[in-house]
Amino acid sequence: MKMKGAGLIAAAALLSLTAGNASALHYVCELHGAAQFDPGLGIATDPTHPLDFAFQGDLTNCQGDTGGGAHLCAVGKLHVPSCLGNVTEGQQFVICAGACSSSPGGDAACADPLETPIIESSFWGACAGVVCMGKNLIDGAAYVVVFDTPTIEAALSACNPVTPGPAVTSGHFDGIELREHP
Repeated sequence: MKMKGAGLIAAAALLSLTAGNASALHYVCELHGAAQFDPGLGIATDPTHPLDFAFQGDLTNCQGDTGGGAHLCAVGKLHVPSCLGNVTEGQQFVICAGACSSSPGGDAACADPLETPIIESSFWGACAGVVCMGKNLIDGAAYVVVFDTPTIEAALSACNPVTPGPAVTSGHFDGIELREHP
């Protein structure tokens, strides 16, 4: 897989966490997409109030059988949000063959109302800085997401304690999705 430096670090960390389950690996894909946060994340973020988030991404360069899944969308909450990290609760997670959509505080669904998601679940994880890791609650699939350089720069500006920039309300990410057999 072709991944950037930060993505390689994240992939190595995730692979070391799942090395004992290598025989259960169903597929591994690159994950690229966009995220939205409401309200935005910045120095003034109140850690006692969760932030809503939404992700929309594409699964590419897959190795293994995805069951035809090519697009991933999720919605959830960032608990105890801060510039240093958070706990991530993915309330709804879908993988669809066709396009999918999601919005902060809303639902995640396949764009075609007649399409049944290939996978529909929820997940739990955590972010430390700009690296997020976690697991799907139903089948144990693992993920790693690393935000891209412009998003990292926007977060550093938003979290500057001396002259904070505007809160981060959107960004782009790269990562991997590892799906294990149920």
